[in-house]
Amino acid sequence: MSRRLGATLSGFVGALAVVPFTRFAAAFRTAPTSMVMLLASFWFLVPGALGFVGLGEAASGSVAGVQVLIDTFMSLFAIALGFLVGTALTRQVGDVQARVGARRTS
Repeated sequence: MSRRLGATLSGFVGALAVVPFTRFAAAFRTAPTSMVMLLASFWFLVPGALGFVGLGEAASGSVAGVQVLIDTFMSLFAIALGFLVGTALTRQVGDVQARVGARRTS
């Protein structure tokens, strides 16, 4: 039996994983900045989290479409929250590494 994450939680987890990766990848000389990669990953995560079928139901105006619209906003909120939490965690890890490195050189 496989467990599947819902659209909201999968968007959050995806955004949480993307932030440290973009910070790591931005360290390479030929890579774009982390903000450019974050913007691209946001536009990659949103359709994946929502699904094109759900957007079609929302466009049809059915009662289920209203629920899909609510799910859409919740998914967007979860992705944005994932970016914020991921950024905060990445900064905290960087600060701890800097402090540990400063102690080692002292």
